[in-house]
Amino acid sequence: MSFLSIDNLKVDYVTDDGIVHALNGVSLELVQGETLGLVGETGAGKTTMAKCIMGILPKRTGKIRSGEITFEEKNLLKCSQKELQSIRGAQIAMIFQDPMSSLNPVLPVDEQISELIRLHRRCSRAKAAIEAREILKKVGIQPERAGEYPHQFSGGMKQRVVIAIALACSPKLIIADEPTTAL
Repeated sequence: MSFLSIDNLKVDYVTDDGIVHALNGVSLELVQGETLGLVGETGAGKTTMAKCIMGILPKRTGKIRSGEITFEEKNLLKCSQKELQSIRGAQIAMIFQDPMSSLNPVLPVDEQISELIRLHRRCSRAKAAIEAREILKKVGIQPERAGEYPHQFSGGMKQRVVIAIALACSPKLIIADEPTTAL
């Protein structure tokens, strides 16, 4: 039984210059425990597919023409925003390509991680803060830097923070969009 299944996914972007067919009938199956790497040139649709899985395709410009995305027997394209929010971070997480656009510049990195932990695990601030520091340590960031802001980290360290956020709730599926950028 497939863990993640994408069937005949077709996605367009509406631009000032016309319609761009970003995905044209993409299908794939992933079994739990399996690793899959997608390789393609810039603009091939890898990020678009990841955004469709996460339910974060831009509403104004991105249009899913057809297809299904099934995760653990649930069609993600038919889920409400509330359902998707409960899935994102807890069951499916994404490591974004650009850490600067993924991190909130006005919150210390430990708060960004612990916020996700509190949201999905419903634990105390203190427990979430301890877990956030442990996760940072796992990705090679010293716990004493946990209270620092994103601008205080190098590009590679910011990417490690983004990886820590993705790992925070031990998701079943991790989507990595060029995860080694800046490392």
